[in-house]
Parts: sequence; structure tokens; C-alpha cells
Amino acid sequence: MDRYIWVVDDDESIRWVLEKGLQDSGMDVQTFDSANKVIKKLETENPKLIITDIRMPGPSGIDLLDKVKELRPEIPVIIMTAHSDLDSAVESYEHGAWEYLPKPFDIEEAINTAPLWHEDVRFFNVKNIDGQKIASFYLDPFSRPATKRGGAWMDECISKTKFNVNIDYPVAYLTCNFSSPIGNNPALFTHDEVITLFHECGHGLHHLLTEISEFNVSGIKGVEWDAVELPSQFMENFCWDLNVIKLYSNIIHVVAG
Repeated sequence: MDRYIWVVDDDESIRWVLEKGLQDSGMDVQTFDSANKVIKKLETENPKLIITDIRMPGPSGIDLLDKVKELRPEIPVIIMTAHSDLDSAVESYEHGAWEYLPKPFDIEEAINTAPLWHEDVRFFNVKNIDGQKIASFYLDPFSRPATKRGGAWMDECISKTKFNVNIDYPVAYLTCNFSSPIGNNPALFTHDEVITLFHECGHGLHHLLTEISEFNVSGIKGVEWDAVELPSQFMENFCWDLNVIKLYSNIIHVVAG
């Protein structure tokens, strides 16, 4: 069941394309034509991922997202839409969407077949305002004492490099050691852990958003040591901004024992 995915869309052709593409990648897929059917199914089953359209008859994708966060907050939800705009993207992320995909989209990108070394690891693409991919990163957030060293760090996977007309876009590793989810309960981060995540994201953005394509000085390379921490310190400031705190925090009741 680790590769069990639900697809929700009132458009039969979209359901068929995603179902076939996901199955070809080794996923176990179930499709639904309405949010109500998913909400009912959530009472007895627990998929690893839900991909849903934002606009459907009856409850919308946002309504479904809210219900998932209430019933199964650990399940990531991808919102997709044929009517992409900044407001719907912001709304999706404010309600806790894991990703936002404007239609039409590249099925391989939607499936995201990047190799992962553990089921906790996630791979993300970074896009510019025009929807073009400019970088990617791996996030390995949870502690594994037997196989993973402690601490938190960002490291380079690929540096931005131009060779003739070809450009290798930057890829980063973001590694932390936060407490893992237990059972169906989500991982609960302390504020200090959130600060650590934002800190490492600062290093990551420094590497990923570079405009320099000369290998020896692209990203974090060639930066004076007294300036290396500037992006990280800048990102930490957001952890104390009330408007930002509202975006990354929520009240979740967890039953102990």
C-alpha cells in the first residue's frame, strides 16, 4: 500500500491519463469522479497520496483538501486545475496543498520518477513565474538513528553549469533530523525545528536560485565565509512573522497512548 494513490477528477479523460501513467510507473491507483466519494472512502482507507481537480460538481478540490486535513492530515494532496491563476495557487497552498499543477501538465513531471533512497524523502521542482523548471531539491526531513547521521545540512547534488548551449540546472539535498510521524498521527515540529528547516532552506535557495553558470562560482561556491549564512539568517526571520506562522502552523489534536 506504500504506492497507493487516489485520483479525483470529474473529467474521465484526465482520470484515464493519470491512472495509466501512474500504473506504468508501478503505482496502485484508484480513481473517483467526485470529492464526496473520496470523503466516504477516507473513513476506511488511507492512500499515500491524493491528486484532485480544484473545480468539480459538488465539493471542490479545496473542500476535499480541507476534509483530508481534518481526517487524515498526514496524506499529501496535489491540486490540479485547468484555470490556473495566482489566487487559486495561493489558496491551495494556504489550505495545505502539497503541490499545485496547472493543466495541461507533463505526466512524467506529475508522477515525478526521481530516484529516492527512503520512503520519507520527497523530491520537488522549483519553477519560475512562467512555470519553467529552474532547479530541484530533495528533502529528507526525519531522523533515522540507525542509518543517518544527526544534524541538519544542505548539500549540493548538481551545480548550475553551462556547457556550450546546454545547462545543468542545480539540485540540492536538504537534510534534517526531525521527529517522524507515529502511526496515523502527523509529525509535529517544534518552533525551533521550523527555524532549522527555514535556515537550511536559506542555504538551499542560495544554491538553487543562482544565476551564475560557471561551475567554480555558481550557487554557494566562491562565497566569502562571512556571507555564507546571510540567506539562512534572512529566512529565519520569517519564522517570527505572524502572517507566515499562520501559513505553516495549525491546531491538530493528537490522542496520546
